[in-house]
Amino acid sequence: QALENAILEAGPENVAAFVAEPISLGGSGGSVPPPDYFPTIRKICDRYDVLFIADEIVNGFGRTARYFALEHWDVVPDMLVFGKGASSGYCPLGGVLVREGIRCSFTDADDIFQHIFTYVDNPVAARAGLTVLDIIEEEGILEHVRQVTAHLEKEARRRLEPHPTVGEVRCFGLILGVEFVQDKATKQPFPTSVEFHKKLGANLMKRGVSVGVTGGSADFSQGDDLRLYPPLIVTEAQIDEALTAVEEELTRLESELGFRTST
Repeated sequence: QALENAILEAGPENVAAFVAEPISLGGSGGSVPPPDYFPTIRKICDRYDVLFIADEIVNGFGRTARYFALEHWDVVPDMLVFGKGASSGYCPLGGVLVREGIRCSFTDADDIFQHIFTYVDNPVAARAGLTVLDIIEEEGILEHVRQVTAHLEKEARRRLEPHPTVGEVRCFGLILGVEFVQDKATKQPFPTSVEFHKKLGANLMKRGVSVGVTGGSADFSQGDDLRLYPPLIVTEAQIDEALTAVEEELTRLESELGFRTST
């Protein structure tokens, strides 16, 4: 509803597009929208002739057990931006998909869609992308992600939710987000001076576990969270190994800060 209000306040004729990540990672660790959120967004954009652009750069190419995360809600955007997983990191590759109506607006005018830069049309990157698509299908990657996702969510909640500094555990596909707070009841974030996420991330790196840690997730100033995006071929044993390290280093940091972990 906030989107519709913003469109009306600005005037629909002044609004070109609405851009969103299906599973939010830019401003928070793995925030999952309510089931009716994106279907409602699609209707609002249609109502006011506003383009809906999906940022699937992290979400896409199997991370949520679908090729694209918006498929979980049967929503089709007008434009979809992709990258990263499209080539499995072997070669830089990114792109944009557009709906037929947008394509035709250029072809009917005998024009081209100017969205290119110096490194456009790289044949090596294109081949890497095609090979990734083949491997996803041939090796059953989407089904594998579905299976290990259940284990990741169950174990993350079991191990981390009892901790006094864990405000919320979020999991959607192989995207795990953990929000840290100094007060579990009020969800009050730690002061930035504590540097909670930095200390936790550094300690985990010493143990060989690479995670994303971010500050400012509560109000763009305060707030600490951890994001774990394991490879799509990760095993349940590897998930357990990573979560054990997170659990142990979190316990250690909590002890240094004077918290006692529930059992």
